[in-house]
Amino acid sequence: MSVLGRIETLPELSAYQAKQRGDATAFVFEQRTLSYRELDKQANQIANGLLAEGMMPEARIAMLSKDSDNGYALLFGSAKARTVLIGINWRLAAQEILYILNQGQAELLFVSAEFFGIIEQIRAELTSVKKIIALEGQHAEWVSWLDWREQHYTSTPGLAYSPDDIVVQMYTSGTTGHPKGVQIPNHSFFRLMAGMRAQGDNWMGLTENDSLLVALPQFHMGGIWWAIQGVIAGATNVLMATFIAWQALELIAKHRITLVEMVPSMLQTALDEPGVTTTDLSSVRGFLYGGSPIAPALFRRALQIFNCDFYQIYGMTETGNMAV
Repeated sequence: MSVLGRIETLPELSAYQAKQRGDATAFVFEQRTLSYRELDKQANQIANGLLAEGMMPEARIAMLSKDSDNGYALLFGSAKARTVLIGINWRLAAQEILYILNQGQAELLFVSAEFFGIIEQIRAELTSVKKIIALEGQHAEWVSWLDWREQHYTSTPGLAYSPDDIVVQMYTSGTTGHPKGVQIPNHSFFRLMAGMRAQGDNWMGLTENDSLLVALPQFHMGGIWWAIQGVIAGATNVLMATFIAWQALELIAKHRITLVEMVPSMLQTALDEPGVTTTDLSSVRGFLYGGSPIAPALFRRALQIFNCDFYQIYGMTETGNMAV
């Protein structure tokens, strides 16, 4: 039974799927797998850790890291603590990252080893960050993710949640000026799909038997929204640290991916790979694309190669990804 129409918050979703899906795989990242039960357990630890750090409701925490299962555990843990996660575009320059951290008033910062140097460079200029935690890798001064997380209880925090609670603050660049912080509430990830289903539109028909390729980054609405749709369905989400075309094709074949999401430029890169015609893509039943127009020639070739249904969407960060 779908949770759409019955659950409208990330904390409740995590707890529900831990009971319903248990040891089924929620996330795959490289050689690691994370079950729905373990995801909820880690989310509870993270939430209790954030509360122990003195984080109040709507306090901002930030993450500077490429995608991984840890990043999504942090998302659900942050929601359970009623804090707001700021995912930072790791492609930005140091001063742009500094602006987002200060403008967003982030109090805790989770950063992976690849970006230690950037944070060390701007650390003296951070105005609100009270503590830095090494999400991946070891740092001489900052506590490691595992050491920090594992010292906290796995019990639920016991907080009350609302569909209107802000769970993420996403920065979207305008044509002028600094990036703008968009506040996204819990219900943004649920209501559109629930409304479509109530009208008899099952859209892509996501189920617990699906495996989703999550190739867009978590800091982008297209990536985080797609992964959460997978969790809502109780499906398996296969994460990429960052999109590399040949790796995406390998993951589709290896994990028998059934649903793929890409923007047209990613699709073009994948179709340009020499191995695309010899890779087993037969498991793919649905391909979601958007973000920019798609050239007719590219679309025709994609239909020929993937031989599946294609779904086009239009949206923006402010609408919680999909608007049409």
